[in-house]
Amino acid sequence: MRYAATGQADIALVGEEGASALEAMIATGRAHWGSVAGPVITRGPARRGQLTWRLVDNGAQFPDFAIEEAPEVLVLRLSPPWYVEATTGIMGPVETGFAARIAAGILSAPPVPARQGKLLRAAIARRLPALAAIEPPELEPQQIGGPPVPSLPPIL
Repeated sequence: MRYAATGQADIALVGEEGASALEAMIATGRAHWGSVAGPVITRGPARRGQLTWRLVDNGAQFPDFAIEEAPEVLVLRLSPPWYVEATTGIMGPVETGFAARIAAGILSAPPVPARQGKLLRAAIARRLPALAAIEPPELEPQQIGGPPVPSLPPIL
């Protein structure tokens, strides 16, 4: 999450300090999500998050936490992680089952290219067997039928 102060550079809210700053902003009752016209941010209850791996178009995967019963909710890289419902402005901590710093570290991990997933699983099994739950899933190649359809990227 980034906070833009008038006439100042963006300030990133990350880690424990970011969570504390966010709590203070919410307490004022004047913080808005996204823009001044966005919804007022309010404190919501803690919600359970499940570790998941998100797949991007190039086949890379990155770890994230999915909020149970609300898959469209965003998870912020704070310590502990927080969720935000972008349409309502409701925010609160995410209960991950991991220590706060480990959960924040998981969210800060870079995407894992498809061809390196197997290496990462082996490294986690060897070095961090207690954290086997964070291993990315093994992706199976899928055969796509039909003729290829050419497409051009949009011109900006």
